[in-house]
Amino acid sequence: MENIYDGQGNAKEQLGLLLKEGREKNSLTIEDVADSLKANRQTVISIENGELIDDISAFYVRQIVRRYVNLVNIGSVGVDELVDTAYMNKQEELARTISINPTGMTFEEDIKTKKRKDSVKKNSKAIASFLLLGIIIISLLFFLSKNISSSIKESENDSKLVEDTVLKPEEVIKPVVTTTIDFKNSKGFQHFFEINGLETKEYDLRIELDGPCYVGVWDTKTAKKIGTPKVFNNGQKFEAKIKNINDVTINLGAANKAKIFVNDIQVDIESKNLAGKNHIMLKMK
Repeated sequence: MENIYDGQGNAKEQLGLLLKEGREKNSLTIEDVADSLKANRQTVISIENGELIDDISAFYVRQIVRRYVNLVNIGSVGVDELVDTAYMNKQEELARTISINPTGMTFEEDIKTKKRKDSVKKNSKAIASFLLLGIIIISLLFFLSKNISSSIKESENDSKLVEDTVLKPEEVIKPVVTTTIDFKNSKGFQHFFEINGLETKEYDLRIELDGPCYVGVWDTKTAKKIGTPKVFNNGQKFEAKIKNINDVTINLGAANKAKIFVNDIQVDIESKNLAGKNHIMLKMK
């Protein structure tokens, strides 16, 4: 039973021999089978002989044969395939031919076509792999270029920050110089003050009056007048730019009416309780 259909001879004949052997093993006569299958005696004989049955449709004959297989207990996958092969109608044979070899190619041509298709599949997979790899590489390059660009920008910002932080030679912060006016001593109506901490050999002199007062200012060494000596009234003020003059004498007719400023720093004459005529001597160090 294992070698049901070896490709030699007619499928109907081979199937007929199997059915006949099965009938005889089951001690059945042709009449017994015909009665069980509801078929006439000649049909059973024709099936066992593998003969063509023209007066019954292939579909009906196949149903009888299947019942015959079950009756004599020889059913198996191989026998079922043999039944389909032996009793296939013309339309089924045509469909089977088309499905097996739709283009009518030879075996060698079919193998070549299969190899060609397999090659196309392999090439398609390779192309897809290369495309995927290309996408990954492009993504990595984009990511790296973005990071490098960001790093360069941060480096530029850091450099700019350093440049902004490091002072240029002309922008070097100069030490803060504090100007002070120190009282030194008094000799009669002359009172000596020393100006310290000036950056240059010049300063702004301002004298504010809160009552009538004579004001005269001159260079102590040369006796050259600075401005015009006169009497100033309440709310008036004397202003002059003192430049390259080390010693200045200020003649006040009423010292208690005057306030003296050097670069907006007040000269402390009030603490000396001065009144009337006094000379304020300013010496620039």
